[in-house]
Amino acid sequence: VAQALLDAVENPGHGYRIKDVPKLLKTAGYFGIPTAGRATDEIARAVAEAAMAEFGKQRGELKFISRAPARRQELWKHLGVVPRGIDREIVELMHRTHMGVDQESGKPRGRRWRMGGVVR
Repeated sequence: VAQALLDAVENPGHGYRIKDVPKLLKTAGYFGIPTAGRATDEIARAVAEAAMAEFGKQRGELKFISRAPARRQELWKHLGVVPRGIDREIVELMHRTHMGVDQESGKPRGRRWRMGGVVR
């Protein structure tokens, strides 16, 4: 979706376009992107780049986690399964299962819970 949004800005002839500007502005707010006095294409580019940066994020939590209900966020933090970068979670899970890091039957469960927040 982020790539399609960026394509709408960079290659308008490819058939993608921004239809819901209020939704774009709301999404920009989730990422903390300022919108006042900025052109729609400029905001769209910033949102697309921020979303793609979340994919490969190596530190901290995903920004969209804040959209979950407060009780859910508290539960994730309590269980230690707050999703981090999308790619990071996938790569770590693959490493742990293929390299034999998590040999105990209960350990991969926590990793799968963290992935559940990413792969929905």
